Amino acid sequence: MKTTITTLFLALAPALPIVSAQPSQKRQSDSANFPITKFCTGLSITPDGTNRHLHADNCAGNAGVTVDLDSCIGNFGGSLAFATNGHYSGTCDDCTVNENALMSCLCGQGAGKDFIVARIDLTDCQFLWYDQPNGVLNCEDLERACPNSG
Repeated sequence: MKTTITTLFLALAPALPIVSAQPSQKRQSDSANFPITKFCTGLSITPDGTNRHLHADNCAGNAGVTVDLDSCIGNFGGSLAFATNGHYSGTCDDCTVNENALMSCLCGQGAGKDFIVARIDLTDCQFLWYDQPNGVLNCEDLERACPNSG
């Protein structure tokens, strides 16, 4: 009797456990937490001189919610991009954010080059989210939310 891979698989299939893939449970519900502009108003970069903290006046009834964007964004030659522990604030100044969560900064392009205006949409990739049950802003796991960043 000749054994093939198909025959072997069919023989073993009843013994294999059934596994259901589940998305990361980091967020309660994607639809309930995105985008931040749905839950948060009064977005600004805190005027503490660091250019690194995103502040919301109100997120679903919680006042004064803040997240450190240095853990989520990097400056790459004058371009802002999502990056785990990117520490963009070390090379960018005068950051602002509008009501649509579009952030603009003056960012360095590298040694001997001028600063330029760099922008990033904080709603892209849904990496930044409001955790309603805990009342906090969070930076998402970038490898999952933005597969090409990190």
